[in-house]
Amino acid sequence: MRFLSFSLLTLMSLALLSCGTRNDGAKTDVDTTKFALATEDQDYDTPTDRTQECDFNGKHYVVNIKTAPADSLPKVKDQYDKPYKDNLVMVKVTENGATVIDRTFSKPNFETYLEGDENKILIMGGMAFREVTNAGVVFEAFFNKPLDEEGGVAFKVVLPHGGGTSIVTRDNSFNDDEEMGQD
Repeated sequence: MRFLSFSLLTLMSLALLSCGTRNDGAKTDVDTTKFALATEDQDYDTPTDRTQECDFNGKHYVVNIKTAPADSLPKVKDQYDKPYKDNLVMVKVTENGATVIDRTFSKPNFETYLEGDENKILIMGGMAFREVTNAGVVFEAFFNKPLDEEGGVAFKVVLPHGGGTSIVTRDNSFNDDEEMGQD
């Protein structure tokens, strides 16, 4: 009987000890339930500043593109009715050190090219430099729903050498770098 009591007491002690949480000495102050996935007036994107260089017809080009959320633009609401700031995109191109393009783009620049309710549900995701051609400096402007970087629409934007009217064409196939002739 004594052996049975001792065995039962030992088993109960082991059971109580195993009920505690295992920490392995690692301490954390992070409470993952407190991370906000989306908040009102949240900037869609962190400001970016990208610079690229290329040579074309014996001239050296430096292309700088800055993208930042703007308070001055109308907000766009996501599927849950949360408002998001739209982006301004500042494009500066120098040719052999002289500024040849210094323009700011936003969604209103593309209103006539957006179809149906795209103007209400899409934000300007940004622009990307593609190449310099005889026609001008070629960019891709892309628009998507807030927090959705997979879908949306793209436009090919050609800014002619020496100024003049921009050439804009809707071109979703322009998203594929292989079709762009990129190295």
